[in-house]
Order: sequence, then C-alpha cells, then structure tokens
Amino acid sequence: MTWSTKQLADLAAVSLRTIRHYHGVGLLPEPERLPNGYKQYDTAHLVTVLRIKRMSSLGLSLEQIAEMLENPGSGEDQLRTLDSELTDTISRLERVRAEVRRALDTGADPDITPEALAAMSALGRDERGRNLAILVTDLRLPAHLSNVFDAITESPGEFTALNEAFTKLDPDASDAETQQMAIEITEAVTGFLTARPALLNAVPTGSEVVTSEAVMGAMRPDTNPAQGRTLNLVTQQLKSHFGGVAESPPHST
Repeated sequence: MTWSTKQLADLAAVSLRTIRHYHGVGLLPEPERLPNGYKQYDTAHLVTVLRIKRMSSLGLSLEQIAEMLENPGSGEDQLRTLDSELTDTISRLERVRAEVRRALDTGADPDITPEALAAMSALGRDERGRNLAILVTDLRLPAHLSNVFDAITESPGEFTALNEAFTKLDPDASDAETQQMAIEITEAVTGFLTARPALLNAVPTGSEVVTSEAVMGAMRPDTNPAQGRTLNLVTQQLKSHFGGVAESPPHST
C-alpha cells in the first residue's frame, strides 16, 4: 500500500506543510517517485511521521527527535533531559503567573512592578514620577539611594501633595510662587533627612556613580521655566543647609 503526500498527511492528521518540513530538516526520508513524478509513500514513512508527531507533542526538539530516530535506545536519556527542561519551564511559568496575579491585585500596568506602583504614591504619578519609580525599583541601586527611596516609599504622605503641586506649577508662575514652592519642598526634604541622618552619610563610589547619575537624571527631566527655577532654588537651599551633601531633593521634584 502506498500513498500520495496528501494521503500521507491525512492519515497522520498533519498538514502538507508539516510533511514538507520533516523532509526539509532531514527527519523524513524522501520516498520513491512514480514515473509521473508523484511521491509514493509506504508504511515505513507513515510510521516515521507518527513517531515524529508523538515526540513533537511531548516537546522534544528536532535535534532530540533526530537522535531518537537514529538511536532508539537513547529514549530514556532524552526523556530525562526533557523532564528536567519541563521542570525548569514550569517553575518559570509559575513565577510569571505569580507576578501577573500580583500585578492584577495591585493594579500595576504590565510595564511596571507592584513595587514601582507603590513608589509612585510618593514620587508622583506623572511621567517623571513613573520613570523614577521604575528606575529605583528595577535597578540595583547603591545602598545610599536604596535607603533613601525605601524611606520615601514608606512615608509617601510627606511628598505626595508637593509632587502634585510641583507638577501643576504654571510655566508663567511668578517669582513669589516659585520661591514659596521651593521653601515648601526644602522644608519637607530637610525634615525628612534630618529625621534620618544615616541617609546623608553614604557617598557612591565606582560603578555606583553611574547608577546614581541615571536616577538623578530622572529626577531632573524637562521642566517648564517656573519648575526649573524652583529646582534651582531648592538645590541651593539644600546645599546651604546640609553643607553640599544633598545635590538634589530625594523625590520626583
């Protein structure tokens, strides 16, 4: 009994494309052809296709399948390898599913972690706050920065209102308005750091400097003129108060 390519595919419940693919990767030998050029498959071809189909359904790779067809005695080794790979895959998928469930429970978007969402409560929910929250929760921060942002996240109420007010600061705000905003920010940061003196003592070294600069850069994105003046005032006041220790306020503003 012999069959055409389509008949073989129908018998094995696979597509014509699958049969051609098996030929292309060398798993299925080419059959003899009739005088008219049509392929003529026999029982051995059908059995081979069914074996390949079975092994593929288990998740064996083409290389593993080729080894099995060449050396049937390698089956146990191939299955043990597959079992180990599946164990790793299941563990990874379980971790991913837990992360997805946690994101759904906290309302976090796919591009940020629940930790970043929590940090945004203190750092601001605008683009600046979002970017900074992603950096401080996803990067391996130097200890001094990690401690600062951990403390901020634990006490979001100290900065939330200020972040919102700073974000809404009109580009044409008067000097009096920017000065008042700077005073409020400086007082909040000064009180925050004074209550936590250990946060002022650490200084980044080596590769930590690069990470610190990335975070500091996110703290000072494009701002309107009034916001820029406010930040400059805050930086001057903090340097004056702490003797140059604080280079910029430890929050999204």
